Amino acid sequence: MTGQTVVPPISGVDLTPTGSCWELALKPWQIFNTELTRDPKKIIYARKGIARHPTCPLSDVLAAAREYANGSRAGPTPGFRYKMQVFLQNASRYFVAIDVMVQHSPEITALVWGCIRLCLMFAGDRLTQESRNQTAAQQPEISDYIADTVTSIMDQIGRSEKYYQLHAACPRVCSAVSRLYAQIINFVVRAAEFRKNRGLGYIPWAIFVGSPAEKRLRRVEMKIKELSIAVEYEAHLAFQERQTEEANTRQLLEWLKPAMPPATPSMSWEEGTCEWICRHQSYRTWAQGGHAGPLWIHGIPGAFIFLLDLAIVTNTEGACSGCGKSMIASYLSKTADTKFVFSYTYALSESQGPVPNIALAASILFQVLKSGASLTGTQASRLLCQDVRQLLNRYPSCASCRFDEVWPCVEKTLSSAAHDFTLIVDALDECRDANHVQELLRRLDALGKQVPGARIIIVSRFRDDYKKLLPGSVPLPVDTAAVSSDILLFVQREVDRAPALKPLRNTILGRVEEESQGMFLWAKMMMDCLKTAATTNTQHERLRRFPVGLGPVYDQFLGESGLRLEEQEIQLRAQIFSLLVAAERPLSLAELSQAVALRSTSIPPSPGDVLINPGATIVHLCSPLVSIDAKDDRVRLIHHSLREFLLSPAGTATPTASLRITNEEAHRRMARVCVNLLCQPAFASVALIDSLVRRNVLPEDACALTQGVEISKVPSLYEYASFHWHIHVALSPADENLAGQVGRFLTGIEFIAWAEAVFHLRDGHDLGPVLSARAALLGWHAMRHVHIRERTGVSGFFTGPYQAILESLAADNILRYLVLHRLGTYFNLAVEEHDSRFQIIRTVMEKSSAILGPAHAFTLRSRAEYGAEILLRERFEEAEVILRDVYTTQSSSPSPSPAAGTESQYVTLSNYATALHHQLKLDESIAYQQKASEGLLQALGPADKKYLKSQLFLAQALEAQNHHLDDALAIYEKIWEVWVPMYSRDEGLAMFAQIGMATVLRKKGGQLNLNKAMQHGTEVLENRRRVFGEANSMTADTALTLAAMCLDCGEYGRARGYLSLVPSQLEIGAADAASPPANRDGNDHRIWLHRHYLAEALRASVHHQTGKTEKAIADLRQLLGNADAAGGSGSRALLQARLVLSDLLEAQGRPKMEVLRCFSGLVEEVNGANRLVSGEQVILEATRQAARHLLSNRLGAAEMLLETCNMRWRRKEDYWIPIGGPFADI
Repeated sequence: MTGQTVVPPISGVDLTPTGSCWELALKPWQIFNTELTRDPKKIIYARKGIARHPTCPLSDVLAAAREYANGSRAGPTPGFRYKMQVFLQNASRYFVAIDVMVQHSPEITALVWGCIRLCLMFAGDRLTQESRNQTAAQQPEISDYIADTVTSIMDQIGRSEKYYQLHAACPRVCSAVSRLYAQIINFVVRAAEFRKNRGLGYIPWAIFVGSPAEKRLRRVEMKIKELSIAVEYEAHLAFQERQTEEANTRQLLEWLKPAMPPATPSMSWEEGTCEWICRHQSYRTWAQGGHAGPLWIHGIPGAFIFLLDLAIVTNTEGACSGCGKSMIASYLSKTADTKFVFSYTYALSESQGPVPNIALAASILFQVLKSGASLTGTQASRLLCQDVRQLLNRYPSCASCRFDEVWPCVEKTLSSAAHDFTLIVDALDECRDANHVQELLRRLDALGKQVPGARIIIVSRFRDDYKKLLPGSVPLPVDTAAVSSDILLFVQREVDRAPALKPLRNTILGRVEEESQGMFLWAKMMMDCLKTAATTNTQHERLRRFPVGLGPVYDQFLGESGLRLEEQEIQLRAQIFSLLVAAERPLSLAELSQAVALRSTSIPPSPGDVLINPGATIVHLCSPLVSIDAKDDRVRLIHHSLREFLLSPAGTATPTASLRITNEEAHRRMARVCVNLLCQPAFASVALIDSLVRRNVLPEDACALTQGVEISKVPSLYEYASFHWHIHVALSPADENLAGQVGRFLTGIEFIAWAEAVFHLRDGHDLGPVLSARAALLGWHAMRHVHIRERTGVSGFFTGPYQAILESLAADNILRYLVLHRLGTYFNLAVEEHDSRFQIIRTVMEKSSAILGPAHAFTLRSRAEYGAEILLRERFEEAEVILRDVYTTQSSSPSPSPAAGTESQYVTLSNYATALHHQLKLDESIAYQQKASEGLLQALGPADKKYLKSQLFLAQALEAQNHHLDDALAIYEKIWEVWVPMYSRDEGLAMFAQIGMATVLRKKGGQLNLNKAMQHGTEVLENRRRVFGEANSMTADTALTLAAMCLDCGEYGRARGYLSLVPSQLEIGAADAASPPANRDGNDHRIWLHRHYLAEALRASVHHQTGKTEKAIADLRQLLGNADAAGGSGSRALLQARLVLSDLLEAQGRPKMEVLRCFSGLVEEVNGANRLVSGEQVILEATRQAARHLLSNRLGAAEMLLETCNMRWRRKEDYWIPIGGPFADI
């Protein structure tokens, strides 16, 4: 065995693309050696030096073939020659692929070569035999079987290797491919071993057929086929996961955007400037110290007054700022040798709604997600998405979050990328919120200490308080002389680039040296002003009169340009600057032109008010203080400091009266423009509403139903107004006129056009933008005034206009019921109007059937929604009938969209199977749920939520049978494995899967399983309390499950604590009285009583276990008495309480009939009325035993037992499984 070692087990193998391909290559050999063989003779040994990537060129394969041919003692027969020719022709199809695979995927060289060598060995045996026996060519031979199998295997190797290359970062794909390759090795080794054991010669087919070797090889062959399918399944799943991750990332990016200031163009960085910074002693000290703590670059009071905007930097081109400190930040981003560079400046923070620190955190998270991969790989990216998604589920946008909620996501992301990122925070002193600055500085200082090699750079003016808040930082004061040299260098090159300025070179440089004050932008504006001078005298005059400081420069430009403008032009200029100051993103020329032309909500813009040549007009009125992007016609202020100047209070350097702007007034003007546009008469068209609603509600039938109806073309400003009007309203001052304008919009038909338009425009097609607008309006500070609130009509948000249009639509107009459907969707998402929603669903179902016909796709969808709704209301028998009928019709009706039709029918089938499950028709439920899952898997794929929900329901039915616990646990774990990485642990489906794991582990028994169950249950309870609150039935179900587990463990104190989370009957009654008829989370009174009854049964068990049996008996008797007095409504929990009471009475030795009378009134005679006369004890005993069967979900056993007494259960509701999260089973 010299020179060879057994392939060792592999632990911690990196299966990502960055890992060694040979670590993956060894995985199949390890699986074979440790799992697929116990025979030491079959163990595969690895040659020393395997990591040197051995190759197997095609020439070796052909040489081996020639060797076999030359080794025969006689020529082959014609029959064999023909077969060999066919084999080689077939094999030749794969030679090129094999050669490519060997060259590009050397880790599978041995695998490919093994398959080919096996074929050639058996072919050589065949060749030898046919040279001896001329009749052998007419007989089937083992070589034919080997060739066919190897041909199939080569196909599978090629496909599997491609899947691995596409999804190398997915451990499941890598594992599946490894196991497939291990079985291929298994086939090759066993086939070769069979040949060796037969004497390395010709093996007749008759000896092979029926032999143990054939059976083993056939089994391995089947396993190879199964694993090949598994590889394709995992690759498909990985592809869907990637698609889902990309969609989630896009959603998260959209969620982060509102918190981020828009980027604007800036002056390009001048090469050769700022190089002094890396030669500074403080910078060297910081670098030599491993970048421990932040580097704080600070200026001196009065230097670098005006700053620039956000810049997220992946390369430095076009990311430079225009003033000293920002120029330094840009230079540092250019010279950083880390993979990621995050550069942020606070200049735009005051112009945005969110807290400035939120914008900083959002910009970092945005770049990480935008890059397409996390700092450390796919898993870290998924964790980041999970963290951010938890906030997304709670807030309409990142701008609504608190800084202490967002920053931990940043810390976790950056901590995972030590030595791989540079974070530059510029102009922090421009943030006016001192509390936020202090918090951020403390966190940056801590991050610099905690993350090895973290490169955190803070650039600001010098502040004493910053010094105290950054005790771990390295201060680097700006070298004033070096900055002045940088500015002089910039100006010198500008003069060199403009020959007309060379005569003034010395004068210009002298002026800059004396008065630039370290401001690059000031120097650039002066140079631009001089370049446009027509004569030398004008150059001298402009140079002499050019003011010192940016504020005076802005004031001079506005004043001088105002002298040549007419009054009307001055007003138009003020309007343009106001719109640019308020805009949430840069506006286009077309949008600005439309905005200035709008006058009121009811009068369309007059063609005479629209700018004829908007580009030329804006340049004429606003130059040089605005820029127009040649790529997209976006209009921007030349610098953020101009915005600060325009919004500055009265002082030494303020704009003229005609340009006096306040932030609130700017937003009020923009709010009026947006609402004016949304309320235009063109958007009050019923035909437009008809078209939009049909397209949104009936996408599969929109073309047929909307023939001749076209959605009107809207102005380009409409999209901006649609997504921002509420933001501007919320930032406006209290204004009755604006409130009245908003009120007319919220109550008019134009609101419907807007709501349906954003539904269509928003990627994902949901009501998110509508709900965000509602939240913004409710947060408007003016809403504190009652008269403002009343004028806006916000109390009728969405419901008012939709209900109003219903009154104008005829009863036989399908549009009426499409609008009603949309109203029901809003009720479900935004308002706890569960009874109203139920009435809407029923009405839509009935009317759509009458108008469109019972087989129409929308009718069937409406009926299916109604069936699902009554399923949630525990009307299981009715739901069963409706959903079965809908499924039958859907299955037999052709759909305009086959995929959509298939999806709908299998969702209906899944709900139908769920209705059966709750009635304990478990065998039927499992069969139909399996069929629904298979259909949804084929239609939607393994990562789709509808498929996973069907799998969840299947697992619950399997669990209910009690003898399929392992199958149920495997499904729960699979859902958890797929769903949590894409979303989070506190997403609804994930929590259902996790609590399912807990309940199955509890039923499996054993202390280890019970400990795991408690861990899962505790985490779900914490998540549900945070997400849903304590006044929620699913939270109560989790508490009840944990209480039952504590009872199993003997932890009675903890059990009492969990039971305290379930409301008492008194609390339920009080909640009903406060908000009848629905309870606190929208479920009806009966659903909460289920939880109360079960809690009392558990509480009685706790009393009994702690020596208070008499109290337990008294409490249960009172519970059953109250339930009977209230009408004796059926409840599975009451059945449980009866069993607990009977067991307690029996344990105390009470009379038999006293024990059995706990079950009085539960059954009746099959032939008529309930008559319990002779044989009452027998009947009650049978009823008690039947109750045990029912609580074990053995409906058949219970019914058979009662039939022996000619009895049946009186109320099926007594044993139905209630809707729950899931409902606790004790």
